This record gives sequence, C-alpha cells and structure tokens, in this order.
Amino acid sequence: MANECETSIVFYSEHRVVIKDLWQNIIDFCKDNNDCTIYKFMQKMGYSKNDLYRFDERGAITYCDSSIMYKEDIAYFKIKTISAWLPQVDEFYKLIDEKYNRRMFIVFETEEMGCGIYYNTDIEGRFFKDRYKIDYCLKQDTVKYFERFDDAIDYIKEIFPKAKVSIFDDINIIEEKVEAAYDKNEDSEFFFNFKRFEYTYPF
Repeated sequence: MANECETSIVFYSEHRVVIKDLWQNIIDFCKDNNDCTIYKFMQKMGYSKNDLYRFDERGAITYCDSSIMYKEDIAYFKIKTISAWLPQVDEFYKLIDEKYNRRMFIVFETEEMGCGIYYNTDIEGRFFKDRYKIDYCLKQDTVKYFERFDDAIDYIKEIFPKAKVSIFDDINIIEEKVEAAYDKNEDSEFFFNFKRFEYTYPF
C-alpha cells in the first residue's frame, strides 16, 4: 500500500439498537475474513462503487471492539482502519446518513505522517484525548502523545534543553529550534517532529 493512514473511529449513540446493528454487521463481516476491506463491507451493506464518494479497494478494517461499551446512556464501540494516503471515513458517514438515519455519531483520530495528516475530531476528548504528537530519534525512536500544549513543551525542555524552546513559540518554530540545536552530524539518524491534531477534517 502507498503511505499508510491509520485511523481509529468511535461510533456512539443513545439509540442502542443502531449501535448494536452496525457493530454486529462489522463483527460478522470481519470474522474469519482475511480480506476485510471497507469497500467489500460497503458492498455487504448494499452499496456499489458508483455509490461511493471515493472508490478505493485498499482500505481495510483492522480491528473492532469485541463488545459494545456503555457509559451513562450512551452505547459505543471502536474500530481501526488502515488506508492509502487519506483516512477512509466517508463511507461510514454515508452509512450513518442513509442506513441509520443519522441516529448515531462518529468521532475519529487519524495519522498519516508522510502527508502530514493529523486529525482528532473528538473536540471534547470523550474518546480520543490526544492533541499533540512528538516523534523523534535521539539515539532511539520515540513517540509521545500529549493532551496539553504546556505538557508537551515541558517534555521538550527536558529532553532537548539546548533548544531553549518557549511555551510562546509556534510549533514550527519549536521544530526549527530543536533541529538547529542538535547537530545531525553527531547523530545521523536524528529527527524531530512536533504535530498538532486538528479538529475539523476537510471532507
């Protein structure tokens, strides 16, 4: 597959019957199925490629919760997908609109490093709390996630003190400071990425 985009999606609703129906459809389709693609799942749900906004046979469902979760009056479950270049979420929005009469909701978190795609549509952080990602190699590869900007800055100050970053620096300035302060000649594998998860995905 081309650059791989990893996406986690949560479906939730106060209408338990629709959550159970979608969850059961996914579970039944993916059980003992080595070809659990999103396109074939949409075929199972009655769609053809001409019905889909973006036709791509490569995206697949790689995980589904083994049971439905409940919190207060809300039923929910999570799936994970992998797709090429972009998150393959349009199909699920289509399902919710047309098959479930908008009686459930979606939030998702997605990453594709090569294209610089970082989105978390869960504004309130009910299911996905990540807001910032630090990915670097300083003798070894390390990935850290943070809910708060100041916590991310405190971590950078601890690991990269020579960069002298400030909480008032923009993210791109912080990247430039760290890269300038740590000479790649001392560590040829060195890199540093600091990314923010955006709230609004441009459908």
